[in-house]
Amino acid sequence: MTDVKRQCGECTLCCRLLPVQSINKPSNTRCAHQRHTGCKLYHDRSAFPLACAAWTCRWLINKSGATSRPDRLHIVIDFMPDFVTLTGADGNPIRMEVIQCWIDPRHPDAHLDPAFREFVEEQAREGRLCLLRYSGTKAKVLFAPCLTPHGEFYLRDSSDTGMTMRPQHSQEEIFRVLSELERERRK
Repeated sequence: MTDVKRQCGECTLCCRLLPVQSINKPSNTRCAHQRHTGCKLYHDRSAFPLACAAWTCRWLINKSGATSRPDRLHIVIDFMPDFVTLTGADGNPIRMEVIQCWIDPRHPDAHLDPAFREFVEEQAREGRLCLLRYSGTKAKVLFAPCLTPHGEFYLRDSSDTGMTMRPQHSQEEIFRVLSELERERRK
């Protein structure tokens, strides 16, 4: 069986949900370059913002489990990991790798999708949290059952975890912290 290469098709949800700093596009705003079936700059790489050219969603590269295409799921799952800093019970900071999941604000409960919940559980077993981003500054952390004392999903507002929301970390910060976390996992 050969893998079928996934294509965006009519899905342009990332063009609306994700912020693109290089072109001053805020989250949850339709991009000025977006068309009904894609981006008018996509085929002209010289005009295409680097942030967009380098970005891809997990569904497109078939790394989002059995989830539906983003426009049907109402969630865009970022391929590039990030990290959050939580406040531990002792008051000390704890860094954790996260998968950023951009939720369509028109469908705030999209995270209840069973296939998405299965994806969240798989990520938790590998040591990652899922950060449900509703905007550039509003987010919730979805803890999978394997991480909770009662074995149920637990949704916490980012402000309740001691986490301060800010734009995604720089590539250098992400690489450094994820390398540190990987070294700690291997101990």
